[in-house]
Amino acid sequence: MSAIVQPSDTRTARAISPNCASKLTVQQMTHKAIRRIGRDDLIVGLICADPDGNRIRLDRVDSGLLAYHFLNDELRVQEGVRELPIEGFLKQAWYIAGSGSL
Repeated sequence: MSAIVQPSDTRTARAISPNCASKLTVQQMTHKAIRRIGRDDLIVGLICADPDGNRIRLDRVDSGLLAYHFLNDELRVQEGVRELPIEGFLKQAWYIAGSGSL
């Protein structure tokens, strides 16, 4: 189990993962570690999450339309495929981990 701890200074956050009941490992992350998804990120197979931690995988990206489905904790399909215009998808808050962030 891990948690993201956001300090009052919003430029950094810490990911805290317990190794055992009495010891915690803290890994420093920069504000670039997790970022909002952009048009250039939209590729088939990409997994991203909303602010609540709900994950999706992109199934299709074509001229103006995007298809995706929600994933469960084991990253298996949870619901049927949904279709949405790309602009509508980008207006929603979906996030990905930046490259080399962890």
